[in-house]
Amino acid sequence: MVRFGPFRLTAPPGEDGRIVIKGPQLIGFISRLLPTCPDPDPLLPWPAAQDREQLWPF
Repeated sequence: MVRFGPFRLTAPPGEDGRIVIKGPQLIGFISRLLPTCPDPDPLLPWPAAQDREQLWPF
């Protein structure tokens, strides 16, 4: 399982230990939506002087 904030990506591991995820790259898509990447762990604090509303452009 790969964790990125509230998102969890799961895929069966390949024989060489890599995780193969088919379809669009979700993390790359999220990086285009957010001008500043928040901490990947939702339990960590957000960057100083910023809150969730300032990080989400919509």
